[in-house]
Amino acid sequence: MSDPARGRPRVLGLSATNTRIAVVLAIVAVAGGIVLAAIALVPEFELVRTESFQGTLLATSRVNLSFPVDVGLTELRLEVGNCTVFVTALDGAQWDRYNASGELPNPQLTCLRRNATFDYQLRALVVENQGIRPESYGISARLFAVRSSRAVLAIPAFPLILVGSSFLVFWWLQRGIDRLHDNLKKEENKR
Repeated sequence: MSDPARGRPRVLGLSATNTRIAVVLAIVAVAGGIVLAAIALVPEFELVRTESFQGTLLATSRVNLSFPVDVGLTELRLEVGNCTVFVTALDGAQWDRYNASGELPNPQLTCLRRNATFDYQLRALVVENQGIRPESYGISARLFAVRSSRAVLAIPAFPLILVGSSFLVFWWLQRGIDRLHDNLKKEENKR
């Protein structure tokens, strides 16, 4: 189809007014698809349970606390404990190495760092008192499940982005062709 006023093809057979509307709709489709895709990528965190551990450690002693975690995210906080109390959270492999050798990795909770978040499954906590007198400790744990319930939003996001951006590319190419056509006509008229 050609535009009788200009003598050249219209973008996808649309009039100038309809082309403007289609361009706006394509931009909205691309933007909406990007927003939907971004929302689909953000996981939801649901608090599954909370636990707390309290006790007193003798001087230069440690206690092993069984703490099997089967959810995706764990937040630990050392609520009570001075600078001689250290807490090390262990996953399954670290727990096995600790039981075999007695060696621990660096503690994650100390008086300088009272919060830690773990995105892997924990197996146990080891609480140590490296001081020369008994110390109390208090640890709180919040366990979160990571959900991706919004992932279904990616299904409509992809076609919106694809169709909208395809139309915009065709529109942009047509505008370039129109400019070339106009420039050729101007040069012909100058001769």
